[in-house]
Amino acid sequence: MVDEWLIYYPYTVNSKSVFLSLLREYTKYLNFLGYDDYIPDDVYVVKRIAFNPYLFTDDELSGLFKMIDSYVGKTCGKRYLPEIVLPVYSRLLYCCGLRPQEPPAIRTEDVNLITGDVYIRQSKRHKDRHIIMSEDMRTLCQKYDSVAGKRQWFF
Repeated sequence: MVDEWLIYYPYTVNSKSVFLSLLREYTKYLNFLGYDDYIPDDVYVVKRIAFNPYLFTDDELSGLFKMIDSYVGKTCGKRYLPEIVLPVYSRLLYCCGLRPQEPPAIRTEDVNLITGDVYIRQSKRHKDRHIIMSEDMRTLCQKYDSVAGKRQWFF
């Protein structure tokens, strides 16, 4: 049954390792309670693969942000202006360590442009958190806010 479960679901190697570890502990608990349950043995040990992040050089980051700053998009008459939004959006994402799904969910009321506090709602594991922008980022967000006008969402 364990073999079929692992084949049926396309887990990554690390996910399989976590799943098997949790299954092993759960079946040990069931045996402790008196149930006669199969405990996956050492055949089901999956070696985890370490994640090695790629670190951009200063030149690569500089080139990336220059390219973002020079982008001119086609808006087809919509309010979204990528040449105004993308430089601030990408810098907030990078400089504040935001997860990719967080910037679109930021409301204007969640950003305090005086203190630099950004309130992130219901992010990873459905937890809220606060981050503080650097002075440069806060100034950039103030400029963006003055150009973007009245709106519900910050971006």
